[in-house]
Amino acid sequence: MRSGPPIPPTLADLAARGLVSSGAGAVSPPDAQADGKQGARGGDASRQAPVDTLRAREVRAEADGPTVDKAVTKAVAAILRSTASRPITEAEAIEVLQGHDHPPDVIAAAIAEARRQRAIDDLTFCRMWVEDRGLRRGFGAARLRRELRRRKAHPAAIDAALTVLDDREDEAAAEELARARLGALPAPLEPAAVARRLVAYLVRRGHHPALAERVAIRVSGLDRQWD
Repeated sequence: MRSGPPIPPTLADLAARGLVSSGAGAVSPPDAQADGKQGARGGDASRQAPVDTLRAREVRAEADGPTVDKAVTKAVAAILRSTASRPITEAEAIEVLQGHDHPPDVIAAAIAEARRQRAIDDLTFCRMWVEDRGLRRGFGAARLRRELRRRKAHPAAIDAALTVLDDREDEAAAEELARARLGALPAPLEPAAVARRLVAYLVRRGHHPALAERVAIRVSGLDRQWD
């Protein structure tokens, strides 16, 4: 007995076999399914990219940290070598580092560390300068200020240091200088010539011209010729 033509499967039959979507009523092509999975993976990758970039930056920062510290240590060592023979001002220390081609950020960090170690201190530098050349050697404030400016000391440090001379008798200091100089002058010289030389000498050492003239006249004996 011949059977009739095969009965085509219903949508329900196809859905039961997983060949159609129960909601869409169409078979999902394999390429579409693959594209959907790939798209999902792409979304995960895009979310992962910023995390990877951030970590890469952290790794670079961690790697750069010791390099920067090493550069600062090297710069501080250069300052310490420069101060081994004589004190220097902060501006001079900066010039030393610039001469070694250190970048500005390394120079700033090295100067801060050198200050912390008291390797450079403009106020201390200026006070020592004034005590030595002002109090011990009798130089005037004008010359001391010029010298400290040439050493590029900070202006406020210069002003503060020069107050060391406030209690000094400038005329007595100038007279001591003049009498020491008198012994080195050639003899015989007329008192007027001696006075002129002493005035020039005292002015070069920073004393006020009027004070230098008074002292020179007295030390040369020119005032006695007027009596």
